[in-house]
Amino acid sequence: MLKRRGDLRFASDIASYVEWTLALVLARPDFRWTAERASDWTQPFAGWPGTRYERKAIAAGRVPTYLAFVRV
Repeated sequence: MLKRRGDLRFASDIASYVEWTLALVLARPDFRWTAERASDWTQPFAGWPGTRYERKAIAAGRVPTYLAFVRV
């Protein structure tokens, strides 16, 4: 179980997966989405090393989304 004030980070290039995750987590009263502006979910997390799947997605023209939540 994620501890209180713990960060939950999610990244994907599959829009339906991003939408599902966003809807699911926002429906929970114990999580808060930390985004304040659009660039917060279009830019990788600070210190994000990237993955080979992410590189393949970008090379194929897919756009990754980066969601960050905090457990309250």
